[in-house]
Amino acid sequence: MSPPDPIRRLQASARAAAEHVAPGERAARVVVFDTRGAKVLDMTIPASASVTEDERPAMPTVGWCVTDRGATFDGKAVPVTGRKRDVLRVLVENETATVDDLRAAWGDYKAEESTIRWQIGELKKALKAAFPDYPGELIEATGNGYRLLIR
Repeated sequence: MSPPDPIRRLQASARAAAEHVAPGERAARVVVFDTRGAKVLDMTIPASASVTEDERPAMPTVGWCVTDRGATFDGKAVPVTGRKRDVLRVLVENETATVDDLRAAWGDYKAEESTIRWQIGELKKALKAAFPDYPGELIEATGNGYRLLIR
């Protein structure tokens, strides 16, 4: 038996990953970037792309997964939407997110620090409701930004 084609496996794995993070949704494209951010590969995923259970990669459920459709931590759904989800994504992607990093959650709109502080407060409430047994703060203020403590 010959080894599976790596492109076919990538397409099938992308389909499985999309189903994992957004059940019911189907991935349509695979885009791969190198470490400098240059696009290396951009291809469609054919409807026939699938893997057998034996080939299916184990999907990690450890840590944060924040997508446009929602957020999970260690596989548990975290009910944050809209701007709170966007702010959470910035906090997950940065060890310490500065106020300027957090402004990216607003796109082209230049959010004031008071707006960012308010959104952080709302996100803290949502996270505390999702993780009531977590000891202490979930987000801490740093000198010029914020740090997500639950990782």
